Amino acid sequence: MIIISPAFLLLFFSDLTAQTFKNATNASVNIASSITVPVPGGIVGNDLLIATFNTDDQSVSGIPTPSGWTLLDQGVAFVDAGYSAVYYKLASSSEPVSYTFLLPSNTKAGVLLHCYSGVEPSNPIQVHTHD
Repeated sequence: MIIISPAFLLLFFSDLTAQTFKNATNASVNIASSITVPVPGGIVGNDLLIATFNTDDQSVSGIPTPSGWTLLDQGVAFVDAGYSAVYYKLASSSEPVSYTFLLPSNTKAGVLLHCYSGVEPSNPIQVHTHD
């Protein structure tokens, strides 16, 4: 089990012994309509990338799903009364050096990008839950 965002989301991978955390990067913006985060170093094809977004404004909703990513969950995060969203994707053999994610409005936001190896490519996240 891996906790991605405090009090927001728990992820369960299909094989609880094989996953390895490889690296993470983050980025933040004060007031912007997009956010760019560097890709964690050392990723290879079929590594799992998980992007966790947090804003300080709970009126922000519907953070657009970036091309190639899958929305896992989103909603108001009761920890800081902001809005959170979690996306994932399997890395290809040629990932860019960074990803740019659009925000629905000019807002203060942060993103944390985790990278894991050893996930089952056909079912990288078996189940998730949130509070």
